[in-house]
Amino acid sequence: YLRENGNAGLDIFNLRGQRIRTFRTVSHRAGFHQLKWNGRDNNGTPVPAAIYIVRLRTEDNVSTAKITILSHQSADITPADIHAFYEQHLDFRNYDIAISAGDSFYVLIEGRELSPSDTNFLYINRSLKIPFKADNGFIRVKRNDRYAPVFIKGINLGVALPGTRPGQMAADRDDYRRWIRKFAESGLKYIRTYTLHYPRFYEELYHYNLEHPENALFLIQGVWLDEVYENDLISAQTQKFDDDIEEIIDCMHGNRTIEHRYGRAYGDYTKDIGPWLMGYIIGREIHPHEVLMLEELYPDRTEYEGEHLSIHQALPVDTWMTERLDHLISYESGNYHIQRPVSVSSWPTLDPLTHPTEDPERTEEDIATMDLAGIERHHAPAGFFMSYHAYPYYPDFISEDPVYQTYSDAYGPNSYLGYLHDLRTHYGDIPLLIAEFGVPSSWGNAHFSFSGMDHGGHSEREQGKHNVRLLNNIHDSGCSGGLLFAWIDEWFKNTWITEPFGSTAERRPFWQNVTAPEQNFGLLGFREPEPSFTRWPVSRGEEELESVKTDMDNAYFYVSIHLKNSLPENDTIWIAFDTYRPDLGESVMLNDAVVSNRAEFLLAVNRSAHSPIFVTEAYDLFGIWHNILDLSQLYHSVPTDGAPWRLIRWKNNFYEWSYQEIGKLRTLLPGDTTSSLDAVRIEDNRIFLRIPWTLLQFTDPSQKEVMDDRRDTPVREVAVSDGISLTVLYGQERIVTGRLQWDAWNTVDNVAEYEKASYPVFIRGLRNVPDTPVVPE
Repeated sequence: YLRENGNAGLDIFNLRGQRIRTFRTVSHRAGFHQLKWNGRDNNGTPVPAAIYIVRLRTEDNVSTAKITILSHQSADITPADIHAFYEQHLDFRNYDIAISAGDSFYVLIEGRELSPSDTNFLYINRSLKIPFKADNGFIRVKRNDRYAPVFIKGINLGVALPGTRPGQMAADRDDYRRWIRKFAESGLKYIRTYTLHYPRFYEELYHYNLEHPENALFLIQGVWLDEVYENDLISAQTQKFDDDIEEIIDCMHGNRTIEHRYGRAYGDYTKDIGPWLMGYIIGREIHPHEVLMLEELYPDRTEYEGEHLSIHQALPVDTWMTERLDHLISYESGNYHIQRPVSVSSWPTLDPLTHPTEDPERTEEDIATMDLAGIERHHAPAGFFMSYHAYPYYPDFISEDPVYQTYSDAYGPNSYLGYLHDLRTHYGDIPLLIAEFGVPSSWGNAHFSFSGMDHGGHSEREQGKHNVRLLNNIHDSGCSGGLLFAWIDEWFKNTWITEPFGSTAERRPFWQNVTAPEQNFGLLGFREPEPSFTRWPVSRGEEELESVKTDMDNAYFYVSIHLKNSLPENDTIWIAFDTYRPDLGESVMLNDAVVSNRAEFLLAVNRSAHSPIFVTEAYDLFGIWHNILDLSQLYHSVPTDGAPWRLIRWKNNFYEWSYQEIGKLRTLLPGDTTSSLDAVRIEDNRIFLRIPWTLLQFTDPSQKEVMDDRRDTPVREVAVSDGISLTVLYGQERIVTGRLQWDAWNTVDNVAEYEKASYPVFIRGLRNVPDTPVVPE
């Protein structure tokens, strides 16, 4: 309590006279003031239970008091308005200093002018700040002392740049600074992170928001639940997960130093980004077997009664997650006197809905449940919301449920909209945030959708249109917002459909698999410069077929064919690809030409919408993931003369009709609109080809490895290619290139970030989605 205006500072000493915490001197008006101390020293380390000396410094006076920390884990103090407490119990004239303590530790205040006849214990809980609330069906932001519902429009931020894995957190300060400004310019006001980033991210966010208070960005911070742990039992992580929760909370408030460690962020976290922290989403997509294991081992863990949250008659996974959320709220409110909305990451696989079309003998997508709708709140005014990663193509029940199929939007039938309505109805007054949604711009399609918004097979422009449609579906179904997945393409990602013939986890980051859906969800991509066709010598012809040039990068193999005249409407150029060992492959082409370099692949180029690429019968991988094959499919190349050629197809679901004719490569003709899926471009008398490495069955071009599997072994075998040789056939002419070889690589140095064609499409659509949620009539 200050009797007049002036500067004041505070120091805390232990009984050895060592200064353990200092609060800088600042100007204050006369009256009482509160100062938050979380029981930690200047390094952020909790101090032990003991007696400490608190010294208040003003311009002309010094006051001291003794303070005794008795416990760091007290839960006995109930929130109270400190002003009312003072007015009811205290006579200001008797005090030089009043120390306000949070409900995470007790203090005993012993001031010089306290009445010697009294036992002077004072327990005070600082009033909570609540900048956001989740209640009555909406997430709300505090504006002018009122809580207004908002529709959250945001982005999921991963930072695994090409050539790196997530744990490397390779984005530098310039990347963060550039991205933060793009978020603000585009209207992506909410950034979601899955785990702790390096301090540079929070520092850049802090500085941007201070400089642009009128257009501040907000953070939804994640706390990652490890996927590899003891006996696959998530409760074995309890202590570590709670520690991670505390660590992240401290870092958000600029109050933690983390020593160097591998695979996770570390450093000095000194910026308090609390004013712009909307809430927390803890955990990840938990797998059904993890849920069922908890039920089997701990069937009686159905109740939890916490300080802020409780749940009853629940499943063990529900009680465990509720306890973790309660710990989060207790730690932050006790140490920092603030609460914000909290959530647990979930997905349709664990939703509490009934899906009659899902066959448990065929899939595990509907065999386990996590349902937090029964959470009860007390002393948790900031509230709780549900967050789901929900996509239109997965699991199957989103497309197959006959009730969902009755829904439609402005674009046509849309079972995804039906699913969102069903999920939103179940949670009632609990706000529902779709924390991941989106479609990828990949050449390959891993899963069909009833709505046509498939798991891949979309151009970049189509990706943008579908993402706008999904965001409108999320808004129209009454959800509280949507966070697009994702900001950047991440090459380290695995996709089940390409896994049998893709790189190992260690090698995926070093080249871009444009056919793999999971690698191509971003609004931003990375690419090398346009090919120069100077890597290898030009192969020349003598008549109509003038020359063949070749090149390559981390994503494609390129061919440039120069004709003397334009390709006629009814004519075809055939390109045979010998990808490894000239003694293996087919010698007879589909036009009956015989080649000296046996080939594994054959591409037919003409002036039609699609140019088909074929694979030899023995080398055909159709159905490999599903183990649907015939005896002619050997998964390695063998010498054949007149064996069938097969169009490259991908089996992408169990159903007989569910496959993609990915070998029908898109052809760009003069006057057509360009597409990120264009494989063939015809320009007058020039023909340009770009073939994704996966469609030539290179499992890892950075190591020159090709598929060379043996079906009679349980492991996958590969061979190192000795280079690619082409035979280009046009009429009676042919050009045979030499063996095109390259050096292996272990770094990614020559890629540049670019805005994919989906970026402007999505951002325009985003701005047309209302900033307020749908309010039921």
